Amino acid sequence: MEVERGFQLEKPEIVLEWETPLDRLLVIDGLQQVTNEYYVMSGTALDGLALRVGLHLRHKRLVRIELLRQSEMALENSYRDFQRRLEVTFGAPDVSHPADGGYKFFEWKRGKVSITHSVIERFALEEFVFFSYVS
Repeated sequence: MEVERGFQLEKPEIVLEWETPLDRLLVIDGLQQVTNEYYVMSGTALDGLALRVGLHLRHKRLVRIELLRQSEMALENSYRDFQRRLEVTFGAPDVSHPADGGYKFFEWKRGKVSITHSVIERFALEEFVFFSYVS
């Protein structure tokens, strides 16, 4: 996956390229608006994982992608599964340190893209996987 260019979805078979303008994203089948700068869609990535894919925009351009599991799974199982898939795809993380709930924060740096996987305590423990582009 050439994550420096964008995020590769397996189904639909598209690359969500960084800084894509909103008008070009709106042609994606099944894209749903949540707020002015946040959209979601269903897809598969990371070797067949069914996901809800959150598209975060800034100034109407794609700058962050959030991966949300399509179906419920126990946090510990989900965390291990996501981490395994991320490491198979991107190799060992560049950064790792303790995080909330006894989990670890992981980060991969690929050019202008940061990939993070973490668990954060808000109202309960929540898992987050983000792909962020810094222009």
